[in-house]
Amino acid sequence: MDKNSKSVTNLFIALTLLALITLVVSVNQKEGSNMLLAPGLLGEINQTNSLTIKTTGEKLVADIQKVGDKWVVVNAKNYPANLAAVRNFLLALSEAKILEETTSKAENYEKLGVSDITSKNVSSTLVEIINQNRMLNLLLGNLSSGNSTFVRRQNDKQSWRVSGSLNPGKETKDWLNRSIIDINPSEIKGLDIEHRDGEIVRIDKSDNKFILRGKSKDQVLKTPGILESLVGALTKLEFDEFNLASNFTSKQKNPLAKISIQMVNGIVLDIDAIDQDDSIWFIFNAKQSIEIIGINDGALNKKELETYLITEEINERLKNWAYKVPSYKSDWLIKRNADLINATT
Repeated sequence: MDKNSKSVTNLFIALTLLALITLVVSVNQKEGSNMLLAPGLLGEINQTNSLTIKTTGEKLVADIQKVGDKWVVVNAKNYPANLAAVRNFLLALSEAKILEETTSKAENYEKLGVSDITSKNVSSTLVEIINQNRMLNLLLGNLSSGNSTFVRRQNDKQSWRVSGSLNPGKETKDWLNRSIIDINPSEIKGLDIEHRDGEIVRIDKSDNKFILRGKSKDQVLKTPGILESLVGALTKLEFDEFNLASNFTSKQKNPLAKISIQMVNGIVLDIDAIDQDDSIWFIFNAKQSIEIIGINDGALNKKELETYLITEEINERLKNWAYKVPSYKSDWLIKRNADLINATT
């Protein structure tokens, strides 16, 4: 092969390699580089101190702020945030990878759900994240095939399809810690319901079975497991609505009923059931059934200390609030004796 032929061959190879490189780059740009949507966010989650969710018309869904070591929803009377929801959402964002470029034309944003939320009748959700190192503003759009989501950075024309179903809660309650208490029936040794008219329903535990005090031998419970169902209303108890306790206690001095739950760990949970505006609201207060001695000088045995700490945690979390719970729960907590026993013939 002469020198000129060799040069032509080398040039041809070089051009071929260049074409291949150009093709690969073009494909990568079209299909996405598999880069993270928010590089570095994973390592900054613990430094994040603000998460804001807004929807159409710049409607504020949740202004979630870290205050000290607690997360609260500012626009919901500073009620405690759902930590699992916050963390899971931040993790999903931190793991989202760019799969492909989509439109950069504003007239096509609506189809993907990534229009600015100032527009009317759009499905976009604006997420704002602030931590010590950055402010991240993302417009989250429609879910797409293959467990992916359309996304656009707020001030960027380019939109993307990224991995993961990034679908943040669009109602304020989605970001609240709606759990009130979760007491297993095995943790309860007794329960009293004292009604406004003086009637008392008293349930005790004997030989690991719940019994209705005051029931005569010839009286029969309506169903064999009815007492367990009543006590079970305290398992995984969540609220539908909440309000400040002061809005109720200042207006009503005589509750519909007073419920007292005696627990095997020495805690008594007192609940006031208050009827207001055709609804029943519940206010919780915990105390120790055992005498706490030497609390100021630290002379507590292990059981007393555990009881004290659990009681303090319950009151710190619930003391300022009143709750409306699902009716299938609240109806059990205000039962009367006649609701539990078959009528005599």
